[in-house]
Amino acid sequence: MDNPYLAHLPPSQRGASSSKANMDTSKEPLFGFLPRKVTGKQARMALEHDVNPITKLPHSAQYQKILASREKLPMYSQMDDFFKMFNENQIIVMVGETGSGKTTHSSRTQIYHIQTLATDILLKDHAKRRSDLKIIIMSATLDALKFQKYFGLTAGTPAPLFKVPGRTRPVEVFYGQEPEPDYVKAASRTVFMIHRAEEPGDVLLFLTGEEEIEDACRKIKLEADDLVNQDSDSVSSLVCIPLYSSLPPQQQQRIFDPAPTPRTPDGVPGRKVVVSTNIAETSLTIDGIVCVVDPGFSKQSKQKVYNPRIRVESLL
Repeated sequence: MDNPYLAHLPPSQRGASSSKANMDTSKEPLFGFLPRKVTGKQARMALEHDVNPITKLPHSAQYQKILASREKLPMYSQMDDFFKMFNENQIIVMVGETGSGKTTHSSRTQIYHIQTLATDILLKDHAKRRSDLKIIIMSATLDALKFQKYFGLTAGTPAPLFKVPGRTRPVEVFYGQEPEPDYVKAASRTVFMIHRAEEPGDVLLFLTGEEEIEDACRKIKLEADDLVNQDSDSVSSLVCIPLYSSLPPQQQQRIFDPAPTPRTPDGVPGRKVVVSTNIAETSLTIDGIVCVVDPGFSKQSKQKVYNPRIRVESLL
């Protein structure tokens, strides 16, 4: 039997002795696939096949549920175009909004995530040395033209660009009328205005760091409890969840928990407020968010300066 973990190699190199005549193709979702020549149609057939290509067992109900959600993503409908470009080029620059499915649907060997000059130089140099190396550079925010020009392997010819459309929704933008001396307090106040006046739906609040986030969550929780005690019939429950990079992974996963259920059968649904740094801006998708409160401040690692007096780097 073929080793499924060597499926990227030609059959003669997989250390197998099985023959096509004895193969049950109904249990071989990858039967007939050629390494580096897979088409979008073949990829969909493998994904939608009833059998897991590794275990040869039927897919679980959880897999079918995940597949159903993936089929709704914009990238799923563009798989034919993607695989055509992938097969014809060594390097692709891909841009698409967070949640478009570009990462979960792409056969990738390299994801551009954190830019450094050294890694950019090494990656291009490695690509020139290995023509068999396929590279997909993807992000929701990178400067596509700059990367196309740099990673073009032929002088004057940029790397091809593959665009994935986002899932567009109608958006209304509102701005504060006057400058606020305390933007954290003003942002928290806006969250409560939304909670009391708007339809059910979760809120995402952006702040700059752990200290601000924990302080805001504590104050929001106290005020939410006071509101419920004062008017428990018309004010729904509110849960505030912090999110920043130094949180343990188990606590970070809380942002995907559903909002609180109504306290009574006919009550108002609860609301979830996620208070996050800018890591929630482009790197993940939180279902249920209908309102975003953004004071416009963030801490950037590139805005560090060295202080010779105390001999450490500090944020501007």
